[in-house]
Amino acid sequence: MDHGFYFAFLCVAPGHFRHGWDASGSGGLFSRLRQEGRSVGGLYAANTFGAVAGALATTFLIAPNLGFSKTLMVLCVVNLVCAGGVLLGAARNESERPLVSADYDFAGSSARILVTLFLTGLLGIGFEVLVVRVISQVLENTVYTFANVLSVYLLGTAAGAALYQLYGPKKQSQFEKILFYLLFTLSILCLLGIALLSFSETIFSSTGHWTEGGIFGAALGEASLAFAVFFLPTVAMEATFAHLALAARGPNGGLGIALSLNTLGATISPLLFGVILLPWAGSKTALIAVATSYLFLMPFKDWRHFVPALFPLSAATLMLSTSFNFHFVEVPPGGRIIAYDEGVMAAVSVVKDSSNEFHLKVNNKFQRGGTSSYYSDRRQGHIPLLLHPDPKRALFLGLGTGATFAACQDYTDLQADGVELLPEIIPLLPYFEKSTGNLRQYRNLHIKVADARRFVKSSKDSYDVVVADLFHPARDGAGSLYTVEHFEAIRARLNPSGIFCQWLPLYQLDLDMLCTIVRTFLQVFPNGSAFLAHYSLETPILGLVAGAGPVRYPHD
Repeated sequence: MDHGFYFAFLCVAPGHFRHGWDASGSGGLFSRLRQEGRSVGGLYAANTFGAVAGALATTFLIAPNLGFSKTLMVLCVVNLVCAGGVLLGAARNESERPLVSADYDFAGSSARILVTLFLTGLLGIGFEVLVVRVISQVLENTVYTFANVLSVYLLGTAAGAALYQLYGPKKQSQFEKILFYLLFTLSILCLLGIALLSFSETIFSSTGHWTEGGIFGAALGEASLAFAVFFLPTVAMEATFAHLALAARGPNGGLGIALSLNTLGATISPLLFGVILLPWAGSKTALIAVATSYLFLMPFKDWRHFVPALFPLSAATLMLSTSFNFHFVEVPPGGRIIAYDEGVMAAVSVVKDSSNEFHLKVNNKFQRGGTSSYYSDRRQGHIPLLLHPDPKRALFLGLGTGATFAACQDYTDLQADGVELLPEIIPLLPYFEKSTGNLRQYRNLHIKVADARRFVKSSKDSYDVVVADLFHPARDGAGSLYTVEHFEAIRARLNPSGIFCQWLPLYQLDLDMLCTIVRTFLQVFPNGSAFLAHYSLETPILGLVAGAGPVRYPHD
């Protein structure tokens, strides 16, 4: 499995794998790579430790200093160096390789080994997908967040492979026994990680409090939470993979088949667990199903071997029967959660406060409006529509509660399309009819579920007015909505007298980020101007407005 930034290990490894290192000192791990042909764990550990370095170095060091384009070029060069190291190193003049025998016995069935490899890949990534969805309600969900979480996951994977390389069984007769206890331990550790998930907010906030907050505190808190939940399960996952992969070796590419089946299971996993099982069963049930499924892969010879499995099964049953859940939603004093949906894209909730006002939250981090901001939200729709002398077609990118889009109700000749990325939001819109009215009764308003950037690029329609909602720039994927390419795509959708309005959350931007977005906007729309939606000191909103020429309110 190629994770990218592994040159520090693999550029020097081929020669050492061929000739061997001294068993003492830092070469102890690699000196065992050729002992009894047991190289799977060591090779995978080397590759994955490099992946950890790559995830952290690329995100926190290389990309911020070189930019994305130059970083990609650097990584391409690194891969070329790795390829050259292999061709000019150990593989050069190699005439033959020693055959590797597949003499492990797993219940007399090599097919069972391959099925177990497939299912462990499926369950391992399933656990990752489900945990990330749960903790996304707590973490900051920036590119640094995903680098932290991925690094911890890979670190546990690398540690598991290295530990198995160093301390794995030497006797072939111990294979089934070791596999039994590896899968048993894996199930227990996954259940432990699930239990720790209920303390996610405490783990994250406590670490940030110790470091007095800030970017460093947030990053450390994210890494601490990921470590608490992920590290031990991933150590056991990778030790189990290395153990199974040894049994699959053979002169006819058994190891390659083993890795491909394990990766195939991992490929299917996000669809199965993230798209199908999570919305249907909920995160808690889905996670417990993953943890207990490992028990059914254990090699049972008679009923006595099933007894140890009763402990994790009992713990899983107890967890299912309790009322705790993973709904991390901040509720104001006197308020309550009215609706909660763990959907394919995000966890979306509607919160009612003590004043009987409704608020929409996504992953508990992004508040997407509410009935209390009715006038401000409507103003965001009216300002660009009034700037156009006679709007007939309008496009609104990002719906939230639908209040801004609902401004189109006041224009009888206007046909408007509203694009929302999160399908989970659409069924919750009736909670906000105090601000929007019944959007379904207006035949001129059309709601579409799509990614705003892709919708703009793929649409063939032209519009008189395009309004882009407040996109938090730190949200995953939101940065692409402030790029030259996206603004150019919007310009291509405008009619000759069309107007584009990009609303900016000033309260979520620092000065450098604001200047960057404004410069980018003016590069595409040189005649752009700015409008304040309202003058709130806590939540000021700025609208960047542009058209084919200078934009002015009509005199009449």
